[in-house]
Amino acid sequence: MIYDGMVILQQVDATKLATFGDLSDSIISRITSRGVGSIYFVTDQYCKNSIKSYERNCRAQSGIVRIKIERRNQRLPK
Repeated sequence: MIYDGMVILQQVDATKLATFGDLSDSIISRITSRGVGSIYFVTDQYCKNSIKSYERNCRAQSGIVRIKIERRNQRLPK
């Protein structure tokens, strides 16, 4: 089974989740619920100097935010 990771992330109701651990548990339970043998969770990649990266930078109003996830109980950003 192949999952589009960005679609999964955008469908998560983050208002019910407090930490990155909650988020990961939610995603894991969703993608493992079908009982398939192999799972591929694929997210977007923004390569430097690509059209996709350029368009994303144009859409960003306040710049790019990077979050370093260091532990499961780290709070999700608002």
